[in-house]
Amino acid sequence: MDYIKAIKINTYEDAVSYISSIPRFADKDDFVKMQTFYDYLNLKEDWNPVIYHVAGTNGKGSTCAYLDAIYREYGESCALFTSPHLVDVRERIRLDSKLIAKEEFVLSFNNIASALYAFNEERPGMNYCATYFAWYFFIAMDYYKRAKAPVLILETGLGGRLDATNVVRDKSVAVITEIGLDHMEYLGDSKAKIACEKAGIIRENTPLVYMAGNEETDTVLNEVAKSRKAPVFTVGRHNIENLLCSNEGIDFSYNSVYYKNVRLHLNTIATYQVLNAALAIEAFAITNKSVPRDFSVIAKAVAGMQWPGRMEFIKENVVFDGAHNVDGVTAFLDSVRMDAVKGKRRLLFSAVTDKQADVELRLIAESGLFDSIGLTPIDSSRALSKDELSKLANIAGGASVYNDAWNAYEELGGELGKDDRLYVCGSLYLVGELKRKFIS
Repeated sequence: MDYIKAIKINTYEDAVSYISSIPRFADKDDFVKMQTFYDYLNLKEDWNPVIYHVAGTNGKGSTCAYLDAIYREYGESCALFTSPHLVDVRERIRLDSKLIAKEEFVLSFNNIASALYAFNEERPGMNYCATYFAWYFFIAMDYYKRAKAPVLILETGLGGRLDATNVVRDKSVAVITEIGLDHMEYLGDSKAKIACEKAGIIRENTPLVYMAGNEETDTVLNEVAKSRKAPVFTVGRHNIENLLCSNEGIDFSYNSVYYKNVRLHLNTIATYQVLNAALAIEAFAITNKSVPRDFSVIAKAVAGMQWPGRMEFIKENVVFDGAHNVDGVTAFLDSVRMDAVKGKRRLLFSAVTDKQADVELRLIAESGLFDSIGLTPIDSSRALSKDELSKLANIAGGASVYNDAWNAYEELGGELGKDDRLYVCGSLYLVGELKRKFIS
């Protein structure tokens, strides 16, 4: 494909189709080109927003969503860039909780396409080819500049150091969530190496707030922060007290530098969201020292936040969770243990090829939480095939293997009693595929 060809798109569908045809990953040396192009766009010429940059392995999207909810509860305009999407690519680009309008998407697409063509024409030999993720990020930033959004919350796509979102220079705070083993072929084969990549978002003299609790990753983050004179704030289990879980949600007390023994309620059964909410609250406090922080506003914001695909109730007895790596599955299982289900639990699972599906299924089987387990292929070029899943069935205690996700869902969910519950996990692709069925 000729990426520097002059193009103009007329419809949203054509714009999405064009981006979908672009490679997902760039060469590591492309970051310099990407930074040069971002500077060329001059997206912050007369615009100076508060910028939260969020990296990590698990919990990035939820932490971003809690931050967004807090700002909106205060009545402040807020832009939110996240990935991946579940149903509609516009989920990635939100302003004041609303998805970018299709006409705004097309306008920004054409602005970026025109700039990309001019950029390469002016620099013979540069031949910068924006990746799939970078396209969406540039479209988002063009849109946010037109809107003059005063607050930006940016979630990294992969890693941090070389991520497209890291071209943003003037951040207000860097936020790093839990770090685990994922995307090891790109980020490294240890938590320390992965932490180094995530730490790439830390800027000179810019506050860092991170989720503490792992000595290996904590050491890396603190060393990088110290080298860049970045003030450090941590959130961990030591900040949480009086945790109570039920099918109505989670209640807990939160203590930090800024708040003392404040009571919070989360409208979710996902226990892992406790620390994600706390991380968002701490990041907000760091950047809003001069703003009156009426905690009742914050409490209302986090209580009302619902992030799709994270222990999300699709029906009264059906829960979707996007856990897709070992740490994520471990956190998912912790939530299931606390959910007070009285009847039988069933599980539908799938995974893509670059995940540790065998380890995840072993954890699931050894938990003893599920009366039956089903495995299904999903509609993704990276998906494990039915044959590959069949080889994993014994690890999952003799799991049933289905032909497709919807057939599996209908069979596993078709005979649920009023006290039973079906859980879907293992891949956000699986969650998205099933959610699209519900709205089609």
